[in-house]
Amino acid sequence: METGNQALIYEHHLLKQAKLENCILSIRFFSDGLSVSIHQDKQWWFFWENKMKPEEVYEDLLTHLLSHYSFLQLPFKQVKVSTNTGFNTWIPSQIFQVDHLSSLCKEVIPFEPKHQELHQDFHHQWDAYQVFSFPKSLSQFLSVNFSKDFSLNFECFELFEESKKILSIQKKVFFVYDGDFLHLWALQGNKLLFQHTLEYQNPKELAFRSILLLEEFELDFYNDYFQIFGNLPDELDYILHQYIHTFVNKKREDVFDIS
Repeated sequence: METGNQALIYEHHLLKQAKLENCILSIRFFSDGLSVSIHQDKQWWFFWENKMKPEEVYEDLLTHLLSHYSFLQLPFKQVKVSTNTGFNTWIPSQIFQVDHLSSLCKEVIPFEPKHQELHQDFHHQWDAYQVFSFPKSLSQFLSVNFSKDFSLNFECFELFEESKKILSIQKKVFFVYDGDFLHLWALQGNKLLFQHTLEYQNPKELAFRSILLLEEFELDFYNDYFQIFGNLPDELDYILHQYIHTFVNKKREDVFDIS
């Protein structure tokens, strides 16, 4: 079966002599493919990365991979799975309730209980839970073909590390735009105040929904810290700058009718 594009492959010349039961098998899913690696401390024994064709799913790539490298199904010290695909949200620990998690996530992220399962990770440094969805079929495939006890985590957004560099006593607000959704993050120090995702629609509507959300949490548009990650649509960028006066990003000079 012809699968994916040209794979990137590395095999250590002593791979066959490696004691895999002492190694970690890492599987990482990204938006258009996946990577698999075997490592032990700082020693890398194996690395494989490939992209999917539009009509493929992750299971196709993994099946193709296992047909060539059967040793990936041997026992490992640990099987770690990470993903940055799908949807995730952050919930401050003060309002996190595991009993109401499913109903809450239906409101803030596209979640289909029939096809997806929810996972959560507590991040002590942010005093918040990261909740994310993962396909049930893929989870079952991993359990059957690799390990029933694999660990799963959603890769943390670099925003938190960026936030640490900003020495400010003011609240920090980040707008993260990925083309389909606008993600708003608010932190005070290293404590998460809220994270909310808005689906991109009309620029005016999205801007005003963002402003109302920020006002609800009493953000100061003249003194708090605001930063944009990603290239906002021109009109949305312009409207936000009319209301928020402390963006560190350069203001656009275009003029739009916001009435």
